[in-house]
Amino acid sequence: NDKLLLDIYSKAEKICELHHKQSLAGGMRKDHSITYNPRLERTLWHMPYQFMIQHLLKGVQLGFTNYFVNNAFELRNPPEFKRPVYGWHVSGGKAEVTLAECHDDIHDITAMYHGRQAQSLGLTLAPGETATVTSAVKVSLASGTRMLISGFFKNAIPEVAVNFDVDGKAVVQKLAVGAMGLKENSNWQQITYTPFVFPQGKKVAATVTFTVKNDTKAEQKVFLDDLKFIRAK
Repeated sequence: NDKLLLDIYSKAEKICELHHKQSLAGGMRKDHSITYNPRLERTLWHMPYQFMIQHLLKGVQLGFTNYFVNNAFELRNPPEFKRPVYGWHVSGGKAEVTLAECHDDIHDITAMYHGRQAQSLGLTLAPGETATVTSAVKVSLASGTRMLISGFFKNAIPEVAVNFDVDGKAVVQKLAVGAMGLKENSNWQQITYTPFVFPQGKKVAATVTFTVKNDTKAEQKVFLDDLKFIRAK
């Protein structure tokens, strides 16, 4: 929820500021000039993370947050982790995280600043096989909040369902395709789904499931990237 995100980003920004002040103090000469030392170098190297934190903090304040955790995809090494694809539950098909089929638009702040996070999720499907990709983190927002799902996809137009938990009761809402962007030469295409509203309840939370099916008689590879779960304007 927004309150938790504001708390996390605010604390992270304060830690960045403290770290930078300490590093600058460590590189300060008596004549107040700066000497370039390893500590200062580390501060400058990590500056993009502070930019990212400030960007995300402002986004929460303005209502521009993308609530998908790891929307640009990142691979954890199985079998040590229960969810090899960080932030997502994947069922069916053979999943991989790849740089070869990467698609990251300029607005994807985490992909732009987080090392080796800018990758896409690939799914290899046998003939007739279905795979689902479900966000692992529940998002809790006020009833009546109007939201929007979009993403870039290659070789597939996924079916999308929002899985609500309304005061302990499961409610599933399927979304129709609202708009399709121009297909790029690389075959990536942006798909935007129709807006939806968080239902009435004292405590409402949601995850999102993307479903793809191979209706052909040959093996098929599909890719997902830049997934967004944002407030609808």
